[in-house]
Amino acid sequence: HLKTWSDGWRHLRFLMLYAPNWLFLYPGILLALVGLIISSILVVNPIKFESFTLDVHTLLYTSAFLLVGFQFIIFYGLTKIFAVENELLPKSNRYNKLFKFINLEKGLIIGFILVCIGLILSYKGLSTWKSANFGTLNTSTTLRTIIPAITALQLGIQTILFSFFFS
Repeated sequence: HLKTWSDGWRHLRFLMLYAPNWLFLYPGILLALVGLIISSILVVNPIKFESFTLDVHTLLYTSAFLLVGFQFIIFYGLTKIFAVENELLPKSNRYNKLFKFINLEKGLIIGFILVCIGLILSYKGLSTWKSANFGTLNTSTTLRTIIPAITALQLGIQTILFSFFFS
């Protein structure tokens, strides 16, 4: 007799450890790419269709896609490390090459650059607000700066933290 919840959970745990590519990596890459591409377009200008327009509200969602996709990819890495280090999966040549390519120093540099970009964009947004005497702003214009700033800050911090764990 199968127990619906416990057996289903055990199967999901099995999938997470033995097939992290399909569960985390590929959906993460898809989400991150969709988020990055559409966000890049929306930062410049809204996308107008006949009956609707994608603007800063959509930019907020696409930046969330990018962040969630990045978290999926990080979770793939963490799952892969756990499975290999606990000898649930064999070490492959690709796994060893990955550790030579991705290291603490590179992760810290990339994370620091992203944090700096986020801080620069945040300063630009603050300067825009200051030039308006801290009054009302054009939301569409301001959010095109602030949303990428916050996204860059979050990606940078996540990259730094993941680099410490990964190393």
